[in-house]
Amino acid sequence: YRINISFDKEFSKLRMITRSLTTDALEELDDRQARVVELRIFGGLDNREIGEALDISVATVKREWTAARAWLYGELGHRGQRSGEAP
Repeated sequence: YRINISFDKEFSKLRMITRSLTTDALEELDDRQARVVELRIFGGLDNREIGEALDISVATVKREWTAARAWLYGELGHRGQRSGEAP
């Protein structure tokens, strides 16, 4: 139990840090895309639920998710290249 509890706590901390870094950086570029990412990845909502929460259409949710996902992949790849790792 101790290992699992410790792992769960560490994973939870890592998830909070990742959430903050990801959404803060994206929020500077596009607030709505940041909300879509937050609700989808960290909230577990589907496209319909996100649309309802943000009062936007499912098509808009899909477009925002596609754009945000491309930005996230670009950021992760760019950071990996800066640190000498393969993207």
